[in-house]
Amino acid sequence: MVYPEDSNDEKRALERTIKQGAFALISIAPLALIHAVIILTLGYFTSLTIGLGATAIAMVFAEKQVTSLTVLIVSLVSLGAVALFSFLGYCAVKRRQWAFTLGMLLYSLDALFLILLQDWYGILFHLLILFFIFRGFNAASQYQKL
Repeated sequence: MVYPEDSNDEKRALERTIKQGAFALISIAPLALIHAVIILTLGYFTSLTIGLGATAIAMVFAEKQVTSLTVLIVSLVSLGAVALFSFLGYCAVKRRQWAFTLGMLLYSLDALFLILLQDWYGILFHLLILFFIFRGFNAASQYQKL
């Protein structure tokens, strides 16, 4: 027999896990922005574990030198990532499973860029974030069943 107190404790635990997964999605945004600012401030590409693979690929195609076109591309990629992952995180807090799914898909695709560049620390960081997003997705699924 399931007691009401047990289901409330389970709901609270699931809500906490959902919020952790949503925070993982949201945290991608400022980390991407920090990486872009570092690149633009230094004037050349530097690999940073917290950065996006898409930004790294853009810099590789720009031959690792900051030009006005590179500044535009890095800025657009970074601002797009900030907006997108912030929105997905907001939707994930609202227990929207599609937000977790889309976030995992996009961040996995971004990890593929890092595989091409053989940035192993960046890949490990992506896997860690993906783990937390998946936990949030799983908790959101279980929450809907309650």
